[in-house]
Amino acid sequence: MPTDFRKLKSIERENKKRLLEINPDLDEDSGIYFLTRIDEDGIPYFYIGQAKHILTRLAQHLSGFQHIDQSLKKRGLYSERNPYGWRVGFINYHESELDEMEQYWIL
Repeated sequence: MPTDFRKLKSIERENKKRLLEINPDLDEDSGIYFLTRIDEDGIPYFYIGQAKHILTRLAQHLSGFQHIDQSLKKRGLYSERNPYGWRVGFINYHESELDEMEQYWIL
């Protein structure tokens, strides 16, 4: 079991490193995060979520199994070589504001 935990933490560290390469301002504070991309046909896609620890939550998405997690794996993160990948943004908010602000940004 300890080996599995170390492996998971290693994957999480690598995922955080990848995320910081595309947005070096990401932090572990609470807030709302935005995943956005435009596909080859110009169609925009977005996902908005909330997190008490933004960078950790985003790293979890890179190795999770939810719909957005699968899309992140399939489409990848944005880069010059991958212009149709997901971009990552965020705004910090106090934990007490997360539900309200998530709904605000979704609407």
